[in-house]
Amino acid sequence: MISPNLQKNLRQGTLDQPAFDELTALLNIVLVASADEMALIDGVTAGEYQVGKVLSLNDSGVLDNLGTVTIGTITTLTSTTVIAGAIVGGDNSLGITGQTQATTVNGGVVVIAGAASIAGATGNGGAASMAGGASGSTDGAGGAASVTGGVGTGTGAGGAASITGGEAPATGNGGGVDITGGATTGGETGIGGTVMIAGGANANTTNGDGGDVWMDGGAGKGTGVGGGVAITGGDSAGAGDGGPVDITPGTSGSGAAGVIRLAGTIARKQGAPTTVTTAATLTVAQMLSGIITGSDTDASTVNLTLPTGTAMDAALPSDFVMNDAFDIVIINLSPDEVADTYTLVENTGSGDFTIVGPAIIASSHADAETNAATFRCRKTATNTFVAYRIS
Repeated sequence: MISPNLQKNLRQGTLDQPAFDELTALLNIVLVASADEMALIDGVTAGEYQVGKVLSLNDSGVLDNLGTVTIGTITTLTSTTVIAGAIVGGDNSLGITGQTQATTVNGGVVVIAGAASIAGATGNGGAASMAGGASGSTDGAGGAASVTGGVGTGTGAGGAASITGGEAPATGNGGGVDITGGATTGGETGIGGTVMIAGGANANTTNGDGGDVWMDGGAGKGTGVGGGVAITGGDSAGAGDGGPVDITPGTSGSGAAGVIRLAGTIARKQGAPTTVTTAATLTVAQMLSGIITGSDTDASTVNLTLPTGTAMDAALPSDFVMNDAFDIVIINLSPDEVADTYTLVENTGSGDFTIVGPAIIASSHADAETNAATFRCRKTATNTFVAYRIS
């Protein structure tokens, strides 16, 4: 039978000496410790048990350190203090997973969200960050950070993965979304991290389509302009080439390759044309200017000799590879004489630059059918190019 004094102590969360003696007798536990020794135990002050503290007894009935504690389901948890690193995984991983449900009930949701700021004019909402762990070893890779939609079953679709900038409810700008490959900071030859956005492959059906990739600028409203979409290769801060931008349709095993479709007003950068009025060997810069104009009044042919293939290869970016090509337009502005022609001449010196098709560009004389020509210059091998007249 428990005495009224012990019941009172247990309700109040304290143990005076009589209650302590009674409890140890009931539990058949004998504790031998001085007051100073008892004061060293977390949970005991001046010989009394403190509210909110935990005591642990080992198999011998001796007060011991609190070891691993297994906690069951927590239905409600309120915390007023955030401690960095308070949720830590073991040697292998840390998982935060929504609870699995039975039958037709949706699986549990996991939300990682920054806290809202309190009322006021300038307070920012709290950031939510997900980062792979840093490697502390000599050559270890950093940990990956992954956002993946859940796997669907049967005819159900897989779960979407979404990254969306925050909404601005007033006149502020909406939050941006940045997806950036990691920088390389040490050594001389490290390459920055790649960013890849790919539609999902169809791996399990005979005729299923692969997933699309869409990049859309945001819609404008009223007189506002719609948002742009920019795809830009990386700059080089030194003597290296700038990063390329490749737009490549999908290939097919037996069907046709995919289509590249350009709609709307199509613009390209074009500097001022290069002017050549006398016979000369063209420089690489002149060839890459896009347009060459010339005018001659001597009733004679002006020969424009192509640069060597070696000179072209040395000046073009390293990403300009075999079967890549560029166009050059030559316009003959000579006004009067039929004989005032321009002729593109092959260069068979250090690396060939040859021509396929008519090489003569007539003057703008009334009898001439055309006074302009377009050549598509294709790299066919190292230091070797061919200029095809296409118009």
